[in-house]
Amino acid sequence: ARDEDRLADFRSFDEDSTRLANFLLEKVRVLTVPGRVTGAPRSVPVNVLTVDGRRYLVAPRGVTQWVRNARV
Repeated sequence: ARDEDRLADFRSFDEDSTRLANFLLEKVRVLTVPGRVTGAPRSVPVNVLTVDGRRYLVAPRGVTQWVRNARV
């Protein structure tokens, strides 16, 4: 019975993890912008936040290179 209990616990953990991953991935988009210096395309995963019907890109690490590229 102990092996069956462990397997049931693992399945429950796995299902919860899958639900969480799916929720997080629904919010992730890929942004591609030209580099400031080379003009070469740069792609980065970003989070989209909707507030009062308006969408915002969220930079969880602050003003990074992709933020600077997008602002130019």
